[in-house]
Formats: sequence, C-alpha cells, structure tokens
Amino acid sequence: LLIRLGYGFTWREGVIMVYGGLRGAVGLSMGLMVEHNEYIPSATAMTIAFNVSGIVLLTLVINGSSVDKLYKKLNPYPSNRHRIQHLSKQLRKLERLCQLKGLRKMQRHWFLRDSDFQAIYHCIPNFGNLSFDDYTGIPAPSGIGDVLSTLQTLELQSKKLEDCSASFEAGW
Repeated sequence: LLIRLGYGFTWREGVIMVYGGLRGAVGLSMGLMVEHNEYIPSATAMTIAFNVSGIVLLTLVINGSSVDKLYKKLNPYPSNRHRIQHLSKQLRKLERLCQLKGLRKMQRHWFLRDSDFQAIYHCIPNFGNLSFDDYTGIPAPSGIGDVLSTLQTLELQSKKLEDCSASFEAGW
C-alpha cells in the first residue's frame, strides 16, 4: 500500500517507522494543549497531563529499548556484497596512503625514531584488515589490542630496560 501511494516504502520500512513513531510526541503535544486550555478545569488538565506523561515515558522506555531487536528481525536493508567489496577496496587504499604519508614518515622522524612502533600498531586500526558484520555490513576493526594492556606491556618493557641498565652500571 505504501509503495502504491507514492512514498516508495517497503512494508518493513513502514513497520519500523510506525513502531519508532509511537514514542508519544503527538500524545504529549495534545496533553500539553489540554493542560494550557482555559476552558478545561485545572484539576482535569493536570490529571490528563500526568497520565499522558506516564504513557509517553513508558512508550519511550519500551519502544526505545526494543526497536533495535525489531530492526534486526525485520532487516529492512540487507547488506550488499558489492558495497562491501567496494568499501574494502577503498579502505585498503586509505591504509596504503596512511602508511606511506603518515606512519612511515613518523618512523623516520628524528624525535620519534626510537619509539616502539610495533606496540603502537597494536592500538591503531588497520583499514586494510577490517572485518564486516554479516548482518549489517558495517566494518569493524580486527586485531587491535586494548590500549591499557599495550601500555602495561610497554611499562614492563621499560622496567626491564631500567633493571638492565642499572645492573650494567653497577658492573662498571
């Protein structure tokens, strides 16, 4: 029906829009209109405003927390294999440019030359090595270490170097 009316929506998109639109904005605006209407007794207006606010709150909580499950179940926009291939190709190109223009240049810089770039690489996403979610087609970085664990590893290496240097100096 929605396609024939000229909107171009599929039934899945329509269900998502209706479910997402039931958040209570219209009811809330009508409740506020009643509350500020001078012809409706104040006690009645306050009761209506209170009830409408409760309904709006419940629909926000219920619909807001369950719309993700509905979206995943209906899957209105299935992932496109060609889009993923094209995106992968462009991300690999971006990674090559980042490597050539940024990271390798930083490795040759006099101030950063002694940095442990292998440890740094564990914290930086590699755009050429992304995995795509089968359901949504959204890229997700893979092989990235936790920054905290990488920093702890670097701290241990630093302590080992300090111990080594202290023992070397004690031997002289």
